Amino acid sequence: MKAQDISTDSHQQTPEDLAMAFMEAVRPKSSSWLALHFNISKLKHYNQADIMLENARIVLQRGFSGHEFKLFTLSNNDIVIFVKDIGLIKIESVVMEMRKLFGEDPLLIKTTGQEHFYKTFHLNHGFEPLTDLLHETRDDAHHTGVNYGEQPPLSSVPVLPFETLVKLQNTLRHADISNFIRRQGFYSITSETSIKRIGCEFFLSLEGIENVIDADSHLISDFALFKYLSVLFDKKLLAYLASQMKYLDKSWDIHINLNMRSIISKDFFDFHKKISPRRITIEIDRTDILWDQEGFNFAVDFLKGYRHHVCMDLLSATNLKFFTGSDVVCDNYKIIADTDLFKYHMDDLTAFVQDKGASKIIFARCESPHVIKEGLKLGINLYQGRYLDQITATKK
Repeated sequence: MKAQDISTDSHQQTPEDLAMAFMEAVRPKSSSWLALHFNISKLKHYNQADIMLENARIVLQRGFSGHEFKLFTLSNNDIVIFVKDIGLIKIESVVMEMRKLFGEDPLLIKTTGQEHFYKTFHLNHGFEPLTDLLHETRDDAHHTGVNYGEQPPLSSVPVLPFETLVKLQNTLRHADISNFIRRQGFYSITSETSIKRIGCEFFLSLEGIENVIDADSHLISDFALFKYLSVLFDKKLLAYLASQMKYLDKSWDIHINLNMRSIISKDFFDFHKKISPRRITIEIDRTDILWDQEGFNFAVDFLKGYRHHVCMDLLSATNLKFFTGSDVVCDNYKIIADTDLFKYHMDDLTAFVQDKGASKIIFARCESPHVIKEGLKLGINLYQGRYLDQITATKK
């Protein structure tokens, strides 16, 4: 059974009502069913953004894909998933993936043996505990005036007051951000002693920008605010690069990380005309791809029409298997090469490299020769990181 995310309006049943109706429907076979309740509403606000909720649903759908299940997103962002004929080992595996998704959120830390992140309900032991929880969630939603059909996506609603947000937008719109644009090299490595710089990536230093804006905000930690303003950042970055491209080595591969909305904007079209016939590589965050794969496919077709390349950014050890064998096709795939990648996820990495092709993989954030040594064993020749910047700088 394919998972369904229930949406209702204020004149229809709430998600909690639908979950309870589902429980009644499976009551004759309740011994086969188990429910998992994930306490998403108690996580940090940036972990309740639309994109994080969608990623959580994807983790659960893929984790339980071999079983009959039903998924509900409650009115407070909690998630309840009912699964039939599931074993303890499988549950623990899926819960571990959910923990990895939400990173270092304080709620994920167990205290004095208590589990705060999720709870398991065995329906054959009775419906009352879960029913009570659903009633409480529904009642709280009514008291706080939730409109089930018109909730704005959390990721598009920054937590700043409206007046402060307008002030911040105006400040950034007129600010000169050229001093906060950074570049980092890309390197082709065919052996541990053969390192050649072949290009660079341009990106904004958010730490620098935070120092010049006059607002009580933290762009680095405030995911919703950062995504809200990212199109404005992209516009300024494109304008800067359009003026600087003629000074860059024509043989270099230039990478730029952009929001998907920016890719299909007039600003990008103007940028393309100014740098034509030069080709560049656009990096797209993996979370943006998971959130809107249809939009991603459209953006890829758009870029290919102008002969530009596409790179999936921010792949990590814990999500490689999500994209192994998937129909997401890019020119490059950038993987964060930390110690966990080789220590705990070598099988996932090997499968991903075999699926996508070693020539398309870029190892990023390389901080030691160990990363290069392991990458070369897999046939990977493209690397990026401060360690490489440092050793190449000392050779000059």
